[in-house]
Amino acid sequence: LPDEINIPGFRTYGPVPSADNKGLYFCSLNRPDGFGYEDIYYSQFANNKWQESKNLGGIINDDGFNYPSGISSDGNTLYMLNSGRNAVLNMETHKQRTVSWSNPNEIKEVYSDY
Repeated sequence: LPDEINIPGFRTYGPVPSADNKGLYFCSLNRPDGFGYEDIYYSQFANNKWQESKNLGGIINDDGFNYPSGISSDGNTLYMLNSGRNAVLNMETHKQRTVSWSNPNEIKEVYSDY
């Protein structure tokens, strides 16, 4: 992927495509705009190219390890792992077309015989 996602000098991995396949969530290590060691970023594909990646902010990223593990089919729920919690974040889209994330909710452990 291009430098908008793979910034030279910073490790980038763990891609999760957005529900509409026009965006990409991923994590990257120790970027200057990070909140901790490993943060979740997002880049959108528009005008035939990947746009500059954006850190998803302090509601999602903390000072530890943050890793995207999936997105719901409607694109409104991000599943993630971090060093202190397994979490679900709900995205709210407002009329002004701004997007914000709710505070994370921990997913309780689920055990199965399968």
